[in-house]
Amino acid sequence: MHNFDISFRCFALLLSSIVVVCNNRQTQDTSVLFSFGLIADVQYANCSDGANFDNTVKRRYRQSMSILQNAVQSWNQEPGIQFIAQLGDIIDGVNQQHGHSSAALEACLQELAQCRNRSVYHVLGNHDLYNFNRSTLHALLRIPTPEPFYYSFSPHPGFRFLVLDTYDVSTVGASNPAAAHAARH
Repeated sequence: MHNFDISFRCFALLLSSIVVVCNNRQTQDTSVLFSFGLIADVQYANCSDGANFDNTVKRRYRQSMSILQNAVQSWNQEPGIQFIAQLGDIIDGVNQQHGHSSAALEACLQELAQCRNRSVYHVLGNHDLYNFNRSTLHALLRIPTPEPFYYSFSPHPGFRFLVLDTYDVSTVGASNPAAAHAARH
């Protein structure tokens, strides 16, 4: 939910599944080049609170929507934010069990659509893949390239964000889990 200002000459940064690279620039300019909003693990579900898989952490499914709304409101108050990076698990896996996957994702995407004049870039999380296959997610999240699920974008000259699918070779989200498991071994 914080805004991170990018003002480095050159860096390589790994945030979950987003890699940021830039060209080396010989300059002493320390002005902010661009800013972006960042959110991860919203894990929204329109259902009663629950717990994680081993009952050690309480999950406040409905409250996560208000956290997303607060983030969007904060980003809209910051005029310099150029884009939003959503780092996966926008909805929780519990949605699939209750048949609420589509409604939950649509609610989150409608909230993110309230970001004024800003692109939203999505990364896949395991909970996203518990709810939908890659092809469906690709369409629903409006990923700008055809499958496979990786792409890049450049918010400022000399910077390129690479969005990777860390579940590319995984049984999570595979249309054929047995084939995906065999490919890993």
